[in-house]
Amino acid sequence: MQMQASKAMAVNLSASTNRALRREAALCRHLWNHFLARNIEQYTANKTFVFYHAMAAELTALRADPSLPWRDGGVAAQQQTLRALDRALRDSFKARSARKGFPRFKAARMQQDVMRVPGVK
Repeated sequence: MQMQASKAMAVNLSASTNRALRREAALCRHLWNHFLARNIEQYTANKTFVFYHAMAAELTALRADPSLPWRDGGVAAQQQTLRALDRALRDSFKARSARKGFPRFKAARMQQDVMRVPGVK
């Protein structure tokens, strides 16, 4: 089995690139909050959750709607956001000793937006 290490990088960016990355991170945060709310609604209605494959299919339909902002963002970062939400949902129902708690909404006032993009070295 091969392990991959993540790298946190701090780079100096131009103002336009910095704005574009902040917008992308904001879109990912908005997507997280949308699907977390969707999962809470579904769970209160019929005690089931929407996991990654169903969320990804719904994201494809949402990206087709030109009135929604997700169409402008990169699909890879958005899919990674859905994978992270799926993992957070699954981890919240593990055994009590390994439980991490139910996922929380991401606030817009947080100063450090984070996103994960696969394939960047």
